[in-house]
Parts: sequence; structure tokens; C-alpha cells
Amino acid sequence: MSKHVVVIGLGIIGACSALALLADGHRVTIVEPDSPGGPQAASYGNGAWISPASVVPMSMPGLWRRVPGMLLDPLGPLTIRPAALPALTPWLIRFLMAGSTISKVERIAEDLSTLLRDAPQRHLALAAETGQSGIIVQSGLLYAYPDLRVFLGEALAWRLRRDNGVTWRELDEAALRAFEPRLAPHYRFGALVEAGAHCLDPGEYVAGLCAAALLHGARLVKARARDFRHTSGKLAAVILESGEIPCDAAVLSAGIHSAPLARRAGDKVPLASERGYHVVIPDPGFTLAARDAKRWQDGKHLDPRRPPRLWPGGNRLGGCRTELGARDDPPRPPPSELSRRHHAQQSE
Repeated sequence: MSKHVVVIGLGIIGACSALALLADGHRVTIVEPDSPGGPQAASYGNGAWISPASVVPMSMPGLWRRVPGMLLDPLGPLTIRPAALPALTPWLIRFLMAGSTISKVERIAEDLSTLLRDAPQRHLALAAETGQSGIIVQSGLLYAYPDLRVFLGEALAWRLRRDNGVTWRELDEAALRAFEPRLAPHYRFGALVEAGAHCLDPGEYVAGLCAAALLHGARLVKARARDFRHTSGKLAAVILESGEIPCDAAVLSAGIHSAPLARRAGDKVPLASERGYHVVIPDPGFTLAARDAKRWQDGKHLDPRRPPRLWPGGNRLGGCRTELGARDDPPRPPPSELSRRHHAQQSE
């Protein structure tokens, strides 16, 4: 039966949800205060991997032993704002416990696989259906390592991938150099997940999905959702800053802003605000072609081909550091040396 569904939040999840609901014959109203895929959005600076191999949980056995060293390293991959630590502590404990045993991470990887195993194919199809053919590129994802020993040190992660149907091709130094000659000499081993894909411009992709949803009949309301109204135990309306939208159901897809709304709906979702940064290296000395844009991972950095209209004369590096803090903390970018040092290693 057709329903009126309000989609709260217009990131990648909200946009895909709106399109799926429209395809099922529902009436859709989208509530979003900002421009879809704009500079304020998570999608705008996202690394944009579309990878079946991303089944490995962020929390893994033994992680707690490495956290102090990460926090003490001024160029390390993790920082926690001290003022936010008391409020974050319960979440951090849950996070560490979620990956405290091998059996736990096996279950999480299996659940993630249901979402990721065919994600490249689904995004390729969705891009084509919404007039964005070419924005999703399936040229494989390359994990580059200094040597085989370092790769074998991540045996559990690669076993989780294998157990969930992920395949890859191992590259010795000669094969790695033939595949990606621009890698720095200290990389001597690689694992190529050939099914992996990436999005050339995640912000534009989300904006295009939104435009397609509106073209197919969705209505966009530029506002922020504040609460819900129930009648006889059933959802009756989404309450906005001013007024309300009567509806039969709602999809809550507002990222970190979902937490207070989830509580008002009776669901205490444990959410913490993770902030990431990306930097643009002017005149990097090399370019990556749109159709042959190999992507690699090392030290949790991503170096995709960037759209020239957004970042002229430079390459974008994302994932330099994970920062945990309060939702409304002002930006505090990591030291530029962190990304510049890694970029120099990638392109020397």
C-alpha cells in the first residue's frame, strides 16, 4: 500500500532511500536544511570508496593497546578532544568491546558483507539510472604495503574478507610497479581488490541522486526536523522548526544529527561524532586520469582523482586523521605535515 514517507536528511543514505521509496510507489517528502552534496555535507569530502573489502570492523581485537600511542603521537591517526572525553567514554567503551574478540568481529564482518558485497554493481546501475554514467569507476582498489611481512601482519583482516567472498590479486614488487608505476619505491607488495570501485565526485553524485528523486515526484522541504507527533501509538507527523508534515512513516538518515531525533522516537542509538579532514595538494607533480584512476590505501590515506572543477591544480588526500569530539566543535584540521609527508611518499 502506498504511504507518505518523510525522509529526514539528504546525504547518500537519504537520497538512495528516497529513490527506492519512489520506485515502490510511495509519496516522498525530503526534509533537508542545506544543499545536497554541498561543502557542509559529509559526502562532499568523502574518500568515496565503494568496496566489498570494507567488511573489516573499525574496532578489532587488541585495538585498545594501540590507542594510547595513537593519542600521544602528534602526527598520529587518532585524536580525541579532551573536553569531550567524559561524554564520549561510554561510547568508547562500547566501541572497544564490540571488537574485543574474533567471534565478535566475524559476526560484524558478515553483517557488513550483506551491505557491501554487490555495492559497486548497485552504484554503477544507480548512476546510470539517474543520468550520471561515468561518475562511478570500477578500476579496482589497491592496498599498498612496504613488503609482504606487513601485509601478513594484517592476516585477520584479510581472512575476514576472504571468509565473506572478497577476492584479491597479490602483487609482488614487479607486478605492483607495472600496475601503478607512480607509487613510491618503498612500496614492494600490493593486494588488488579488482571488484572495488570509487566515485569521482561524491558531492555531485548525491546532488544528482537528489535531482533524480525530485524529478520522479519527491518534494523537498528546506527545514530541520525537530520531533515527531504520534497518534494512538502511531507516527502521525514530523515536526519541523515551524509547522509539521503529516505522514505515515519516516526514514531517519541525518547522520550525527539523528541521535536526538532517535531518542524522541524511543530508540537510544549510541552515536558519536567522528570528524575527518581532507587536504588539497597544489601542483602535485602528477595527475590521475578519470577512467584509469587507480586508488591506493596506506596509513588510512586515500588519493583519488579529483574533479578539476572543484580542486583545480591539486590532488585531494582524505582520511588523514580521525577526530572524536562534540558534534558542534569547531574544525581543527590536523597538522598539514601529516598529509604532506604521506603525499611526498606516494609521489616521489
